Amino acid sequence: MAIYFFTPFALDMNLGAAYNHYMTLLPNDDDWACFLDGDTMFLTPDWGKLIEETVSLFPNTGMFTCYTNRVNNHQQLFNGKISETRDIISHRNIAKVCRELHRKKTKLLTRTISGLMMIIQKKTWREFPFRDGLLGVDTDISQRLLHAGKEIRLIESVYLLHYYRLTEGKSYKKHLQK
Repeated sequence: MAIYFFTPFALDMNLGAAYNHYMTLLPNDDDWACFLDGDTMFLTPDWGKLIEETVSLFPNTGMFTCYTNRVNNHQQLFNGKISETRDIISHRNIAKVCRELHRKKTKLLTRTISGLMMIIQKKTWREFPFRDGLLGVDTDISQRLLHAGKEIRLIESVYLLHYYRLTEGKSYKKHLQK
């Protein structure tokens, strides 16, 4: 088992096709792809090890995600609420707390996820490829996984800083236009 880390970008705005392309690069069906949004940042030096440890403990999981500070999905928010703080040291401290208190722990999710970090195994992707498009690709795949009885787990030891339109506001969508 290997984990490959990608930050896909689609010049043609077809993020689903970009995800599918990166999945074809994985050499083995037991390998995993970790997809990250371009406006995210890990804040502990051992983030890859934390992910590897947890994925190894739950190899039959359909998809993994993590805690974050800003996203429209309360189940993925640290302490269940959006953080407006711009203090990166505060976010680093949250990441350290998650790592120290929740190492090797997961939370089973029962709703679709926001795709700031999605970890999926190649053999799962073969059964559930990403649909074409930009918006809703994350919702679509997580919905199909849940409908098929596949587990989605949140890695509680990993906290990812997500910029998510902090300055522009959540309603800003200019970057989503061609």
